[in-house]
Amino acid sequence: PEITRFLGEYDHIEIIGRGPSYSSVLQGALMFKEAVRIPAGGILGGEFRHGPMEMVKEGFRAIVFAPEGNTFDQSIKMALDIARFKGKVILITNSDIKFSEPNIHVFRISVKDEYLFAIGGIIPLQFIVNFRAIDLGLKPGYFTRGAKITKVE
Repeated sequence: PEITRFLGEYDHIEIIGRGPSYSSVLQGALMFKEAVRIPAGGILGGEFRHGPMEMVKEGFRAIVFAPEGNTFDQSIKMALDIARFKGKVILITNSDIKFSEPNIHVFRISVKDEYLFAIGGIIPLQFIVNFRAIDLGLKPGYFTRGAKITKVE
């Protein structure tokens, strides 16, 4: 798929969002850790801006949630800054925004409400995680060291 080609090879990914999207950010990071078995950070946009932004360079990969609403402009600026520092960004949004920046790939969803966006926004993440797992020869949803239902603590 196009999204897999865009991301290329990577062994770590940061998932960034603000406000209501933060729940999708954390769920996305968990899915990458479980299904793709790579480190994945889930972080608030403001926290990422004030420190972890320093690790952005060529080879860096991020998924940024940018629903229309209170945090839209900040999220778009975040995506543009990551791209400017040579990182690649998948931007999950409900906006019709267009970019000429080759390091940003837009994944649009149709959920307009910024609070419900957090639910719809998880679907693109599921696709990205599944495609990456398959690329690595893994079976999405298959656990080797645990189970979907925790029986042992």
